[in-house]
Amino acid sequence: MFATKLLRAAAAENAHSKVQVDRYKARKPWPPDFSKLDHKYQFRLERRFRRRTQLKWCPPQWVRRVNLFNYTLCSFVAVYAIFFMDTGPEETPMKKLRAWFKVQSSSLWTIRSEQPTGPAYDPTKTDTSSS
Repeated sequence: MFATKLLRAAAAENAHSKVQVDRYKARKPWPPDFSKLDHKYQFRLERRFRRRTQLKWCPPQWVRRVNLFNYTLCSFVAVYAIFFMDTGPEETPMKKLRAWFKVQSSSLWTIRSEQPTGPAYDPTKTDTSSS
């Protein structure tokens, strides 16, 4: 008896889920029967469906991030290949550029010991010639 009530409740629940209440009736049945359509209209539907799936699965934010990653990666590889990659003892066209870069990067973090040329500022002297 208990099992019968459960079966009836399950059947009633399934019957409820099969009923579709739709206020707005579709103008055309979907999916259309492609065997009854002419070739031109089939192609048009396929093209429209392809465009809509591309719009759905390629949001602009995702495309922007992937493009940014690609440009960053390509730039990094180019800079690494030009300035840091060692290809061996043979002469390469980038050797002079690498030597210049090495000098510039080593002088970037060092303090120069030579005094600058030109008039230096001395805070103990006061300029009285302007009055």
